[in-house]
Amino acid sequence: MRWKGIGLLVAMVFATPVARADDASHLALARDLVAAMHSADQMRQALPAMTKQVRPVLFAQAGGDDKSIDDFLARYNSGAEVQISEITDKIAQVYAQNFSDADLKAIATFYKSPAGIDFIAKQSTITQAAQAIGLQWGQGYVRDAVAQYKKERGVN
Repeated sequence: MRWKGIGLLVAMVFATPVARADDASHLALARDLVAAMHSADQMRQALPAMTKQVRPVLFAQAGGDDKSIDDFLARYNSGAEVQISEITDKIAQVYAQNFSDADLKAIATFYKSPAGIDFIAKQSTITQAAQAIGLQWGQGYVRDAVAQYKKERGVN
């Protein structure tokens, strides 16, 4: 019995590096996908909008003048590249957890294709339009649900 336990332990020890190599290979495929999707570029493009949103918050909560806020934001945003790298790595981990090697390769192949490149170029516009449609649907849903509920209850 004792030898079986030792044998199992030895097998696990020698199998671990292989599993880690597979995991590293799988994560590399996910990182390739994230790179093909230009996720880091999209985050860099979002940075000016986020900066614009945080400006009034900085004024309201910390005061200062335009120059001090601009100087601060320039310094703060210079660290964004490190954050973007960390975030894209976390995104790659999510893809790695949810897709097989074959799927990661196929999705990356799409994003590297002319259609995928065109999709990436139009993704922001499409997302904004889809969000507007979703917002309209949500507002209509609430409006219609309230109206229907009032009608059923006899409330004006």
